[in-house]
Amino acid sequence: MLLSLYFVSVPNVDETDTYIYEIDSDVKYSVEENKFIDLHVHKEWDDQSDSYQKRPASIDVDLLKDGEKVETVTLDSSNGWSYDWKDLDTAYSWSVSEVKVPEEYTMSIKQDGHTIVIVNKIKPDIQRNLRSPNTPPELPYTGTMKWLAVVLAIAGVSCLCIGYIMHKRNDK
Repeated sequence: MLLSLYFVSVPNVDETDTYIYEIDSDVKYSVEENKFIDLHVHKEWDDQSDSYQKRPASIDVDLLKDGEKVETVTLDSSNGWSYDWKDLDTAYSWSVSEVKVPEEYTMSIKQDGHTIVIVNKIKPDIQRNLRSPNTPPELPYTGTMKWLAVVLAIAGVSCLCIGYIMHKRNDK
């Protein structure tokens, strides 16, 4: 609660420009109630349902009041990767930060009102280098067969030419 006091004292002047020292004073005050908010944090994973098996079992999230750490909470599957802070004073700026982002992920934060969503997305190079266990094995690269078609075509034309030449010799 904020309390503001005001004291007003002004001497008066009558029609003859004489000061009247009767002082009227009023004590005035206004009371402003501090407002409170609830802040909800939720963790989302963009990693194809952990098909690369790189997701940690839990993460730590710091609650920051004007940039200073106030509290650390652990998010995991048992709490639905979520946490709620209650009755946070609006006189301060509140934010969250993931303590340690797993090296296989990139982190982004989205805020909508008093809900903060931390999104960890698997890095593209991890997607390329690691095959998901749900993906069928890749066939080995054997190259193209264009060269075989050329060789067979040359061999076929050669056999036709040789056969034609031999047939002409036998007719003579």
